[in-house]
Amino acid sequence: MTRRAFNLVVGAHPVGEWLRSSPGDVIEVLVEAPGGREARALANEARARGVEVRVLPPAVFRDLVQGRAFQGVAARVAPFRYADEQEVLRRVLADPPGLGVALDSVQDPQNLGSILRTSAFFGVRGVILPKDRAVPVTPAVVRASAGAAARVPVAQVTNLARTLRAWREAGVRVLGCVAHGGKDPVEVVSGEPTLLVLGSEHEGLRRLVRESCDVLVTLASDGFAPPPPRQLARARRGPPTRHPRLGSRRPPAPRRLRVAQRRGRRRDPDPHGDQREDGALTQDLADLPALVYVPEGEKDLHDHPFYRMAVHDGVTIRAPRPDEIQPLPPGSDVFVLPGRRAVGLNPETGGPEVLLGSLAVAGFAAPGYLRLTHPATARDDAPPLPLFAYAPVGARGGRLYTTTVRVDRSRRQDPRRFDLREIGARARALVRSRPRNRLIAHLRHCAMVYGCRAAQNFFLGREECPLPTSQTCNATCAGCLSHQPPGRVPASHERIAFTPTPDEVAEVALIHIGRVARPVVSFGQGCEGEPLTVAEVLMEAVREVRRRTDRGTIHLNTNGSRPEAVARLCEVGLDSIRLSVNSFRPALYEAYFRPRGFTLEDVLASGRAVRESGGFVSVNLLVFPGVTDLAEDIEATASALRRMGADLVQMRNLNMDPDLYLRAVPRADPAQPVGLIETMRRLREAVPGLRFGYFNPPVRTLVRRRRAGSRGKRPT
Repeated sequence: MTRRAFNLVVGAHPVGEWLRSSPGDVIEVLVEAPGGREARALANEARARGVEVRVLPPAVFRDLVQGRAFQGVAARVAPFRYADEQEVLRRVLADPPGLGVALDSVQDPQNLGSILRTSAFFGVRGVILPKDRAVPVTPAVVRASAGAAARVPVAQVTNLARTLRAWREAGVRVLGCVAHGGKDPVEVVSGEPTLLVLGSEHEGLRRLVRESCDVLVTLASDGFAPPPPRQLARARRGPPTRHPRLGSRRPPAPRRLRVAQRRGRRRDPDPHGDQREDGALTQDLADLPALVYVPEGEKDLHDHPFYRMAVHDGVTIRAPRPDEIQPLPPGSDVFVLPGRRAVGLNPETGGPEVLLGSLAVAGFAAPGYLRLTHPATARDDAPPLPLFAYAPVGARGGRLYTTTVRVDRSRRQDPRRFDLREIGARARALVRSRPRNRLIAHLRHCAMVYGCRAAQNFFLGREECPLPTSQTCNATCAGCLSHQPPGRVPASHERIAFTPTPDEVAEVALIHIGRVARPVVSFGQGCEGEPLTVAEVLMEAVREVRRRTDRGTIHLNTNGSRPEAVARLCEVGLDSIRLSVNSFRPALYEAYFRPRGFTLEDVLASGRAVRESGGFVSVNLLVFPGVTDLAEDIEATASALRRMGADLVQMRNLNMDPDLYLRAVPRADPAQPVGLIETMRRLREAVPGLRFGYFNPPVRTLVRRRRAGSRGKRPT
């Protein structure tokens, strides 16, 4: 016989709450013989609700409850069932609007139980807990809550900061509770749906959670209040912090940079530059943007009055070249890098120097822009960085600068074009109109929780529509965005948890094709594994779409591991492919992708299969300064592009901690890189007609013309 798992609830009040709130979860009620009046009343109530009652001898009962206060009654209940986070959100948004509570890393079961008890008393609609670094709802919590755990919906979430941002986008006012310096909650609460975020017992709100709140509040207290914590005391041990002074739309205004003064003598710059021993003129360092950093213990950006911006090209620390320096693009982010000190150039000596007492700063360029160099930093005991592409940051004239070049003029992911309330309303309407399509619900989650621009564009009815399908992958990429082993940096996306049916996929594709002028629908997204592992699903979906319409570009983002499946997809209507490669040198490719059951030659064969069918071939070149722009790598890339007959190279930034990547890929005494701007010039010269970009273009008209003619020329 299978034994049913249970928790033990002890005491008259908790047992009574459980019977009235969740009688279906009560396995049995246990009463100590002979049983007092309160215990007998609960036993009668349990029998009336169809719950089994057992009367135990006093010795057996006391041994079971292990001396806890019990009033002669206990209950075995099913393991605690967490509510769905979206259900809690719906409760808070209901009419009239309600209050929710979120807890950031609360560790003590007694504290959690007390909060649940208080929440039940005040009618809180639900409580949100993080899955990690926080106490779950245990039997001790249930006891401390005096049964309130059965009355208040409690949900667990993987990433609390991300959940707070999603709730804000859904129209909930998120208030972070701090011990000092916050606003009076009476001033900011106005009858709208509200989520109150409480911090842990010792550290309060973590930085990312704090920055995800709309406003910080301080609850008034007539009693003892602890002194304010030291500012940013743990900043170096946390993840990269998106700088609070920068919005996601534009760089800060000039006066937002505060300058840390440094006493010292400045040399008058030579207007003609410095003369090297070999006779060449060097760049005047004094004209470079200033070094940007954050002093330890502070949180504002500072531009240094003496040190200049330095960059790391993957091999050496140097000055940025004039053609590399551009204003930080709109829609970019700025991070503070924990455990890494800023390195600047001394304009008097021309050499790099470490700025003591500083934290390094990095930029994350907006989509469509290629990072050209890395930040120049000096590592202390630094944790690995999350999966972003880090670029250097400098300041000049009150503006932030970085090293970047725009490789695609499309504005399809420009953050200024996205109204999150409109996206949320359209997503809700589409999910309600097609409740059986799991893929639409998944895309809504991607759009609202992860801020996926492709998913948001689908609900806005424009540009490219994502079609994620695969739960598994046949490669273990070092910088995989949707899966990382335990102990490594967290993945930036959750991988899709189901394989949609061909009908679900076709329905989403046909919705998009039917309402967009030049539509693109694409398999292979950041929230999934490798789509070719479910090639049969893709083929059936493509066949159904092409049976219903001849419009729209059907595209595949892939690692190209199964060229025979790619050829069959072209036969049923696939138009274009984008093959992801970090390097066309086999040793470097295998070190990063770690393929299982395929090689780089299979990737090239997939490209040839599409080109021979008359399709459009793109390469998703995962660009890393110091590897991609080495002469040996450029030569290998040009050769592979010619072999495949590639039409387009999408210059995509490789998102990974630079130090981890350089340890992962083998580089034996690398030569000096030529730079990525020069790399693109050489590739254009070596492969006539080659285009560069960042996004998947609509190519249906071009492909139909090719296939109606010669079915594509066989590449040589």
